[in-house]
Amino acid sequence: MTLYGGDSIVNVFSTLGNIDIDVTDIFEFQVGDGNKILFWLDDWLKNGTLAVKFPSLYALDKRKSCLLGDRWVNGVFSWAWKRKPNNSQELLEL
Repeated sequence: MTLYGGDSIVNVFSTLGNIDIDVTDIFEFQVGDGNKILFWLDDWLKNGTLAVKFPSLYALDKRKSCLLGDRWVNGVFSWAWKRKPNNSQELLEL
């Protein structure tokens, strides 16, 4: 029996997913300086993208494709809001 349906890493990952093996649990990711990780769009915390988890804040960001290194500067978050978060949902997410 063949584990995968072809010679593609995507096919291997797909097959493992079909038998309830989450490939993200197999690999360890390194964030580094954050200059290769999309802050909102990559699953760098391994529990879902921030755009999905915090949709109100994502909608406020001027640069939705910003890098983690753009947002985490010298140990503090640096934001580029269209306007300051001000409604209850935005403040809750923040």
